[in-house]
This record gives sequence, structure tokens and C-alpha cells, in this order.
Amino acid sequence: MAERPLILFKKFEEATKAKRSGRGSKFSQPSIEKQMSKLSPRFKQLQAALDKKNIAVQNSPSGINPDSALVLETVGTVDSFYSVIKNIKELELVLDITIDGIPIDEDFYLIDDDGNFKEGDLSGKLYCVMTNKTALNQLISLWKQYAQNPKIKFDLGLNGVKELFNQLKEIRYWNAQDRIDETRVVDYWKENLELNGEKEVNFEIELFFRNTIQHRINSYSIVSEAINNMGGRVLSQCTIPEIMYHALLVTLPRKQIESLVNNYEQVALTRVDDIMFFRPVGQIAFPFHLPDTDQETIPMIPHKTPEITSIA
Repeated sequence: MAERPLILFKKFEEATKAKRSGRGSKFSQPSIEKQMSKLSPRFKQLQAALDKKNIAVQNSPSGINPDSALVLETVGTVDSFYSVIKNIKELELVLDITIDGIPIDEDFYLIDDDGNFKEGDLSGKLYCVMTNKTALNQLISLWKQYAQNPKIKFDLGLNGVKELFNQLKEIRYWNAQDRIDETRVVDYWKENLELNGEKEVNFEIELFFRNTIQHRINSYSIVSEAINNMGGRVLSQCTIPEIMYHALLVTLPRKQIESLVNNYEQVALTRVDDIMFFRPVGQIAFPFHLPDTDQETIPMIPHKTPEITSIA
């Protein structure tokens, strides 16, 4: 498997930002009434899921209440959303990518200059933000106010949220499929199970790069705890702020890898919010150094053998 040159991350970021001003082809969007019927239940589900997670965190040994990775998928770009993010405290943009080939439906479809239906797929954006209960509640409050009065004028910096709500096609949490499907890591795990016998399997976990070192320390602690609980270890860590990169080289026992291969959605590790991607280890070489780039030092947590409880 070819190695993934890390320097490409910087080029990727620049290319993404260059597309923000483009709006592409004209498209029709649903009425506020239709958006209300679709989005209001979604917001309730998101809030309920976050409340449930906050209760579970109370039993966590780390004592860290993790943020949640919230995904907002739009048709077309919503440049004003960047201003909204800056004005909602504790809402942090961690991923911003262009999506092509979005199928049309009865709500969103292409139109020509005369407003008539036109064949073709749509393009849009995927925004992923880290949020907590306070930030999510504020976003939901803005939605409720807008749904009740589409002509409402919000405070400076927040008015662009109306454009987001109009073009919002999907809102959900970043999930196990997002973390795994695009990287083909399951194929890599299968190959290692076939070739390496009883050996542990190494792979990379790329974390969402957080905007403060304390957030990055928390992310490392949460993921390290999850790995230790599975009988695994964090072998190495790399954080490079200049290219917004934070990753761990980890190893897990064969039995845990088998669980991931057989049904990864049921493995708690794949639902850890701080994780962006699981990657084959062949895509990165640890340790590594980039010229003229300083790596940030985050304290490693010693490996602890998890207690095993026998069930009679």
C-alpha cells in the first residue's frame, strides 16, 4: 500500500477554502414549512442523543465530557455559516469538504435560468463542527425562532444561519461509517488477520484537530482510554498544528480486530466522537518529521492492563 504523503494535507486545506465562494448551478429549495417538518424531529433526536451521552459520561473514569461531532450537509455553499460559527461560543469547525454527485429529490433539484427543472446531480458542502450541549441548544433555539418567523433578524454575525437552514439537507452526528468506510481500513484489518497469525494489529487513528492544546490533550486521553479498555496500546502520537493534524499509532489484540471486521458499528471505539478516521498503518510512517514543521508535544498516558471480569 502506498504511503500517504502528509504534505498533501496542507494542499487539501487550501483547495477546499478556494471553493467556498462558488455556488455552482442554480437549484430549487424547499419551503420553510417543509424544512420544519423534516428538520424539527432531527434536532430533537440530536438533543436526546447528546443528553444520553452526557449521562453515560458520568460513569467514565476519565471524567472528561467529550464534545460531539455534528455534521451539517447542505446543497450549495453557505459562506455565511463561517460567521455563525464564530459567534456561537463552543461551536468549532473541524472539517469542511465539498460534496459532488448529490442526487436530486422533491425538495432540492437543479433549475435553469427560467426556473424550470433541469437534469443533473447537485453539489454542496459537508460541515463538521464540534459542539456541546450549550452550543447545540443555541443552534436549536435559532432554528425554532426562524421556523416561527422566517423574517426574523438575528444579532450581528448570526443572521447567516437562516441561509444554512434553507439549504440544509441533512443534520446528524459523525458516525462509524464516516470514520471507516472511506479509508478501506476493514480490508487492511482482514489482510492482517489472514497474514499475521496471533500478532497484534497496528493501525492509525486520525483525530479531529482541535483549536486548543487542552482540547487536543482531552481528545488523546479519551481515545487512549478507549484503546486501553480493549487491551490495546497507543504506540506513538503525532500532532502538527501547522497542517491541523493529530494522529495516533495504536495496536489492538487480534480478537478485538475480529470484532471490528465482523461488526464495527457495535464496537464502542468506532463511536468515539474525537475520532475522524481509522486508517491503514501503511498510509503513514511513525515516527516522522516534516522539514521546517514543529511537532507539538502532548504527554503520553502509560498503558494499563484492563481488568477482566469473569461471568459465571
